[in-house]
Amino acid sequence: LSARDFLYKGIKRYLFDLVEKHEQFRGLVGVEVTETAIMDDRENAVGLLHKLKEMGVHIALDDFGTGYSSMNYLQSFPLDTVKIDRSFTRDITKNTKNAAIAEAIISMSHALNYKVLAEGIETCEQYEYLYNIRCDQAQGYFFYKPMPANEIGNLLSESSKNLVQASRRSK
Repeated sequence: LSARDFLYKGIKRYLFDLVEKHEQFRGLVGVEVTETAIMDDRENAVGLLHKLKEMGVHIALDDFGTGYSSMNYLQSFPLDTVKIDRSFTRDITKNTKNAAIAEAIISMSHALNYKVLAEGIETCEQYEYLYNIRCDQAQGYFFYKPMPANEIGNLLSESSKNLVQASRRSK
């Protein structure tokens, strides 16, 4: 959700209706909210996030480290995942300051029982570095380029077929 979407007064009702309408997906629905969105109206934001969490919605804090939240506030957010912004991962294997920031975010997030997802992974070296410093998840062009929603089903179907064939060959 963008900051504008998150601050929209009808967003609470919209999200609640969405989760109720698709009850069978409870626990599989997630929202990503930027630091800026939360900090612009912290009191209402925290209340909304707690309600969503009670409904089983997965909550990710996007673009962490690029906004202006304090570490004190971070512990009050009912998060599941903290996403490390690509500005820190872009040259993580060459820039020791970015590497130090990423490691600190991962360590702090794990201490708060949050998962960590690194954005903008484009190379095997970036992925391996993040894996070695215990980053939980990663996303970026290294794995796949963005695609239209209607093509994702075909990709998953093809991947599924390849897994079945591979498992048959291994038997």
